[in-house]
Amino acid sequence: MDAGTGLGRDTALYAENSSAQVFGVDLSDSIEFAYQHAGHLPNVHLIQADLTKMPFRERTFDYVASD
Repeated sequence: MDAGTGLGRDTALYAENSSAQVFGVDLSDSIEFAYQHAGHLPNVHLIQADLTKMPFRERTFDYVASD
């Protein structure tokens, strides 16, 4: 998971260099720009959500990045 994906550039980088399913999460409207940068990739999932109230069960992700 790319926590606080912003424009989605890191999300795209992770997805292009991995066969893993990559989730980009951001609360702000920048998630729309993330769709432009990474939304075309088949292993990318972009979600507008609050990182303190994640819509996932605990231990869903093997790795979480945040820049």
